[in-house]
Amino acid sequence: MTVKTWRSLALLALIGGLSVGLAFTLGSQRARPTLDSRVRTVASGLRCPICQGESVADSPSGLAASMRGVIRRQLQEGRTPHQVQQYFVARYGQWILLAPPAAGVGTIAWVGPPAILGAGAILLIFLLLRWRLGGRPAASEETFSATTERTRSSMPRQRPGLVQVGGLAAFAVLIAVVVSVAFPGTFRSSASTAPSTSSGRIGSRSLPADVRQAAAVVVAHPRHASAWVRLGSATLVEGQPAAARQAFRRALHLNSRLPSAYLGLGVLNVGHGRFRSGLGDLRQAYRLGARSNRLWLFEGLALARLPHGRQAAMGAWNRFLRQTGPGPLRSQVQQWVAQLRRGRPAP
Repeated sequence: MTVKTWRSLALLALIGGLSVGLAFTLGSQRARPTLDSRVRTVASGLRCPICQGESVADSPSGLAASMRGVIRRQLQEGRTPHQVQQYFVARYGQWILLAPPAAGVGTIAWVGPPAILGAGAILLIFLLLRWRLGGRPAASEETFSATTERTRSSMPRQRPGLVQVGGLAAFAVLIAVVVSVAFPGTFRSSASTAPSTSSGRIGSRSLPADVRQAAAVVVAHPRHASAWVRLGSATLVEGQPAAARQAFRRALHLNSRLPSAYLGLGVLNVGHGRFRSGLGDLRQAYRLGARSNRLWLFEGLALARLPHGRQAAMGAWNRFLRQTGPGPLRSQVQQWVAQLRRGRPAP
């Protein structure tokens, strides 16, 4: 390689080294994060147990709010973010972590990006060397310099080639990646770095009391299936069917023979038009011992919507009427039974 080639490589290495050093130096000197930002950082690495791919930091559910409250209290007590995460791992398992652990198969997710970055740097150096040395004759330095000067004087000025532009762009990306590693919040918008409106206080007024209490029980006893059923029922009443479904399924994961969980899923499915699926859940709850008025009520609703199910629907509603005292719901069911007897459409 020529002296000019070595100078170019040395200049690139110097710029890269200074960029990396400056980034990490400033990163180590930045201000200490606030409690809200620390809560959000820990919560961003935890999965909301009743949501679809949302973190505890971003979920509006009552369970996520209770988990943020636990994170806040433990950080205030002096625990490290890792200790707080392990608190939830011990109660929920590794699946509660959104980021894979740096062990076993999860090592690929941590080693992969640095390996790709290193491969990109090697490719960049290779392209620069190829650009600098490509097409040069094996001649002395003086002969090559003279030839180069005559060629430059006889040819018009050209724009930088694709290789040059690509090399500079790749080098800029490399610096941006280094800065983003040292400053995790540099390229984030203000909306994403702002603390959540429900930053972790359990007593958030935006959540109904029943949901807050049920979520607090789940956080305290995450391995109790009955706690998940209570949370599912509370969220279903508040019009959060997706969260309720996840809570009931979590309860069945802990105890596959829990009739109240099947009953909750049956009520949820019938209420959303999944009559056959809901009827299957309700009958499984019956086989496991459920005998509540709600079982007969929703079984009748499901059967009334199925072909040739009117007689069975009237039987289920008659059982409901025998066990239910006077009230608006009893009067409504009596009207439904009368409609079916007259051959009118199901409610």
